[in-house]
Order: sequence, then C-alpha cells, then structure tokens
Amino acid sequence: MVSEQNSGNAPRLEIDLKRKQVIKKAFRQTLRMATRRLGATWPNPPTGCAILDKEGNIISLAAHGTAGEAHAEILALETLNHWDLKDKAATLVVTLEPCNHHGKTPPCVEAILQTRIPEIWIGAADPNKIATGGADRLEKAGRKVVRLWELKDPFFHDLAQDCQALITPFSTRISTNRPWIIAKQALNDEGSMIPPKGQKTFTSKLGLEIAHLLRRSCGGIITGRGTILADHPLFTIRHISDFSQTPERWIIACGQQSLPMNWIEKRKRAGFHFLHVQSPEEAVEALGKAGVAMALIEAGPKLLNAFKEAGLIDELLKIHKRDEFDYLEWEKFNSSPSPLLLLEKYSADWPKHLPLKNKKALTISPEVFRTTFFGKMENEADDLFSTCKKFVGKLVGKR
Repeated sequence: MVSEQNSGNAPRLEIDLKRKQVIKKAFRQTLRMATRRLGATWPNPPTGCAILDKEGNIISLAAHGTAGEAHAEILALETLNHWDLKDKAATLVVTLEPCNHHGKTPPCVEAILQTRIPEIWIGAADPNKIATGGADRLEKAGRKVVRLWELKDPFFHDLAQDCQALITPFSTRISTNRPWIIAKQALNDEGSMIPPKGQKTFTSKLGLEIAHLLRRSCGGIITGRGTILADHPLFTIRHISDFSQTPERWIIACGQQSLPMNWIEKRKRAGFHFLHVQSPEEAVEALGKAGVAMALIEAGPKLLNAFKEAGLIDELLKIHKRDEFDYLEWEKFNSSPSPLLLLEKYSADWPKHLPLKNKKALTISPEVFRTTFFGKMENEADDLFSTCKKFVGKLVGKR
C-alpha cells in the first residue's frame, strides 16, 4: 500500500514494509545486472531496469549492453512484449532517469509512455543536461514517478547511494571532463611493490581476479616507463572473463623518456589505443578528451605519488601480501559514492570471501578501512577453518 503526502517541495511517501522490500529487491537485481556491464557501455553510463507485475514479481529484467545499442528500459520492454506480458506490467524500476533525447537511439521516455505502466521508480537523476528531463515528462503525462534520491526513508538510502555509485564515473566525466581514477598497488610484507626475482606479482589468485575486474571496468590504464621496462605488462583481462564485445580501451604512459616501440606496437595490435604523455595532468586531460569515464593506475610508487600529490586519485586500493594472507586497504579521496564498493557489493566476479571494507557506514573522507582475507581457498570449508586458526594463532602470538 502506498499513500502520498506533501512535505515541503518533495513528496513524502508512506509505503508499507512489504512494498518496500519488493522495490528494494527489484533495485538490487537491476544493480547486479548493470554492474556486470560496468566498463562495457562507455561513453554511456551503465543502467539496469526491472518491470514488476501487481504482485511485485519481476517479469522482465535487463541492462544496457553497449553504446549505440538499446538501453536497459527498451530491452526490458522488448522482453515483456516478446513473452506477451505487457498487460501485466504495473511498476518499472530503473537505476537511472530514462533519457529524454534522440542520440544513437530514440528516447527511452517515449517507449515508456507508449505502455500503460502507471508507476516508475528512478534510482538516480541523469547528470547529462542533454538527456535529462525524463522524470518530469513522465509526471506531466500522468505517470507516478518516485525519485529514490528524494525519499527521506532510510530504508532506501543504500539503494540511492548504489544507483549513484553506478554512474559516479559518468557524472565525474560530465561535470569535470576527466575520468574517475582508481589507483591499485600490490605490496609485500615489507611494504615494497617489487615482486620476487623472476615473478611479475606476489598477490594471490583471488587478488589477481580483483585486479583484472578493475581493468575490465575501466576504459583506460595509466602506467609509467619503469613498469613497462620491468614487467612488459599486457594489461589484458585474463583472470576473469572479458566482455564478448571488447570496448575501446586506452593505455596512457607517463614520463619524459622514450618507450620500447616493440611493446607499444604489441599493445596496439592487442586492440589498445596508446598515448605517451609527460605528466599526470596531461594523462587525465587525454583520457577526458577520449571520453573515458574511469581509469586505473597500474604503476610504481613514483608515478602514484605524483598523481596523489596532484590530487588526481579518487580511490586507492592496496593489496597487501602477508605470508599466506593478503588483505586489502582502501582509501577514498572524493565525496562521490564509490564504484569500488559497488563492485564489491554486486559483481559476481568479486570473490565474496574477500570483502573490501568493514560493514559500517562511511562517514569520513578520506575513508580508510582494512580487512583480512584469505589467499588459499581451493577447499573452501577446510581451508577457511585452518586459515582462521592459523591467523588467530598469529594474532595471539604477537600479543
């Protein structure tokens, strides 16, 4: 049951608990679908859409796949029509305000208006001034529109944050003309980034999966000459599956000295765009001009410090190696909701027994949390018990 009361400029909705749970479940499903496409839709934002019947059952679910193809709302409506379920549609839930302009595809708001769906829930406002206005247009046409970010009910607060985190890279690019930048470091127990002789890394398999998930989610990689000479990195996605249609990806190398041409040519043949720049500021500017919404720094401490001193890092993920154990350290230097936390929460490729953060509200900036996780999990039940036992033993031994 839903009733509406006016309170100030924004409506205050009184919704019974069962209805709240139905809506939350639908939003979580759309966020899960959309997060799978993070990195595949540039320059468009990733979006997810669900359509519910009167009983609250999800009868259609979709996510935007690739720029130039149908948006999530269109795909969800097409699925509905395919299975002849359009007469059962009662509520549409979408992570981002339906677009209201003609781009490579027609406006989603027009497709929604061609249906009889009376109620639309929207997770985040469209920050693109060209495309915004969909919510208002739906309301003017007599549809009931609920804007998640306007609700005062704390029950929906996490959903509003998650919907905003999904478009944080997009909104950052729209508002600042630069990408959201994540820096990644792998450190041994002495705090060094240098792996043992003959190896390129010392992180666990699960740590590598997280690193490759970040690569897949980003449209650009920033690196330095030292990393290229020492590691000859491929920068490809190997430890998790890549998208079936590989999006455009950039490699930006920072530094004033020359780079090995054979490595550059190999990366270009692998499908990367490549650019050599002199400074962090030039790297960010180049990625902004290329339309990249999120970039990953994979470089040594000198270049990382240069980006940090320039105030150009939005999130920092450190993967620490401690004997058999790894742990993650996360810092955020921007007040916008975190795409990293979104991946940890919703991505099927983030190992669920490797949590990124403590389960507590994030209220300070920069935000720093550490949590222990386990690097050897082949036989999960036995290994989890023995690993916990060893870890507790080490903690006790240190006291």
